[in-house]
Amino acid sequence: MKLTVRGTDRWGSGDYYATRGDRHHNGVDIVVKPGQHVRPLVGGKVTKIGFPYPPSAPGGYLRYVQVTDDHGFELRYFYVMPSVIVGQHVTTESIIGVAENLTSLYEGITDHYHFEVLMNINGKKVFVNPVQFLVAVGHEVN
Repeated sequence: MKLTVRGTDRWGSGDYYATRGDRHHNGVDIVVKPGQHVRPLVGGKVTKIGFPYPPSAPGGYLRYVQVTDDHGFELRYFYVMPSVIVGQHVTTESIIGVAENLTSLYEGITDHYHFEVLMNINGKKVFVNPVQFLVAVGHEVN
């Protein structure tokens, strides 16, 4: 599958490890249209459904879905309204949710979902470059 990374807009870059003030972007932003179905980029088991921001914060209504693959990689899809439940097994043909609209929160941003990959190393969760991960599993990323 060919995936397009959000370029630079007034809110910054969608690239992995792009500067975000005093921190770095832990994922990569995949361009989608609001309401578009989101399919997992790798199959696995839905292990978490959550909120990327506290409920009282702007954007506190946004959601994310986490899928853990057979190798233990945690794949997180932020800004996706879930259509799955925790414990559900999904394939790359499954729909895990729909892309949420970000422009009401971030005027002028390119619509996208944020994708990040974590792995467990000696009991500590570590972010992995999602572009390298996606290429390794057969996706084309530009």
